[in-house]
Amino acid sequence: MKQIKLLGIILSLILTGCGKPTIDSSSDEKLKASVEKVKASLPDEQKEKFEEAIQVVAFSEMDLSSPFAASQADTGATERKMNEALDGLTAQEVIDLAAKIESEREIERQKEEKERALRELEREKEREQDRKVRELLSLARELKKDNDLMEALSAYKEALALDGDSEAAIDGIEETTEEIEEFKEKKAYLGSIDLYDFEASTIDTYLEKGIPAVKFKLKNNGNRSLSKVEVTVYLKDEDGNVIAEEDFYPVLVSDFNIFQGNKPLKAGYIWELERGKWYTINHAPSEWKVGNAEVKITDFQFE
Repeated sequence: MKQIKLLGIILSLILTGCGKPTIDSSSDEKLKASVEKVKASLPDEQKEKFEEAIQVVAFSEMDLSSPFAASQADTGATERKMNEALDGLTAQEVIDLAAKIESEREIERQKEEKERALRELEREKEREQDRKVRELLSLARELKKDNDLMEALSAYKEALALDGDSEAAIDGIEETTEEIEEFKEKKAYLGSIDLYDFEASTIDTYLEKGIPAVKFKLKNNGNRSLSKVEVTVYLKDEDGNVIAEEDFYPVLVSDFNIFQGNKPLKAGYIWELERGKWYTINHAPSEWKVGNAEVKITDFQFE
């Protein structure tokens, strides 16, 4: 029995003696000494790897988020964490722990890189959306200039679908919708305005002879007063091709209009030039065949 007990003690001593050295961080002196002891027990090719692993584990316990705000108390707490992380570890355990820390850091780095890429992708989408919205708004404005109101409205709506907060798109839709309604109303009313007794010829004045000139009459058969009526005369050559045009405003209520009484064309009223008066055409080409012309109401406004 005593032999068995003695054998156990001897075996325990052998195992203890053969155990791998570990780091003791109970004090600075023991930490330095135990690290050197652990390092000395390693083959030369692993010593550098162990030193690097020590640094990785130590720095993993440091809070580098605000280095300028670190106080002395913070420094002491960090040192305790570093010592606790290393205490009792063998060289291989330190190396394995460092590998785990670096692996976690790499995963976190990849995660952050992916998040940055996603944020950049979102910013790029926003930039592309802004560019598309600007293009649509510009297109809508050009279409409105060309009186293509339905296409302009469609462009504004497409811009609003991309950017629901676009005030330019919202205002554009409202304004264009009003213009479309006004256009429909004016188109329906156009049949109530008669343009008749049109003549195209040449006249003589005190200063010149053979001046191209036109005259016509207007009658408002509708129930609304008109503050503006635009009449366009199209001049044709001997083959009937339109070669020039000129606009006239027989009705134009404006602060700048000093002719024809500056009055609206009321419902049921007729407008015509003073007897013996004509509208002269200042830019009639010499190819114009005298008398060959047509006339249209090209715009008007309700009072």
